[in-house]
Amino acid sequence: MEETFTIIEIKWNSKCKMGIINDYKLVEQMREKYKIICEPIGSPAISKHQNHLLIGPYMLHKYDLFFLYENKYIIINSKNIEDEKNFLIEYENNKNSILYLVYKDLHQKDYFIIPGKKYGVDFLVYKEDPNFTHSNYLISCKNINDNIDVKDVINNERVSFGTLKMLLYAFVDDKNKDDIKINYLNLSWTQIKNENEGSSKKNN
Repeated sequence: MEETFTIIEIKWNSKCKMGIINDYKLVEQMREKYKIICEPIGSPAISKHQNHLLIGPYMLHKYDLFFLYENKYIIINSKNIEDEKNFLIEYENNKNSILYLVYKDLHQKDYFIIPGKKYGVDFLVYKEDPNFTHSNYLISCKNINDNIDVKDVINNERVSFGTLKMLLYAFVDDKNKDDIKINYLNLSWTQIKNENEGSSKKNN
C-alpha cells in the first residue's frame, strides 16, 4: 500500500496556486519516489547540490498537485477552507485538460516535469534528476485540431536552438475519451549546404 503524504498547507486563489511542504525529507521522497520536483521558496543555496541546506518551505506546482491528489498520494489539508474548495473545483475543471493529459503522459513515460513558462512553452522535461542535469525537451501542448502560429514556432525553435534543447509539440487527440492519443512532433533548424561551393573549388 502506498504511503500517503500530507500537504501542510495549500494556497489556491487568483494570486497564488501552490502546495507547500516544510519537511525536506518529504521533498526528497517526492523526487525519488514520484519524480516530482519541489521548488524551494525559502533561503537560497549557492548551488542545486546544496538543496539539503535550504530552509523550507518548498512549493509544489499545479499539475504535480493534481497528479498526487488524483492518485491518492496526498491529502489536501488547508488552513483556509476556501483554498481547498478552489483547488478541488480547479482539479475537476482541469482533469481532462490538454496540459494535464500531456503532463500525465510524460510522467508515465518516467520523465521529470516542471513548468516551462521561463522558456515560453508549457513544460520543461528532464530525462534525469533536475538537481544533477540539464533539461532535454521543451514541450508545447496542442489539441490535434489547433492551428499552430508560425511566429510561435520560430520563436520556440530559436529558444530551443539557443539552449540546446529539443522542441516537441504534443498533439492530443481526445475525440474518443476512452482512447486518448498523444503524439509528439519534433521541429528543428536544418542548415542546407551550398552544393555550388564544392564544385567551384574543384574547378579551381
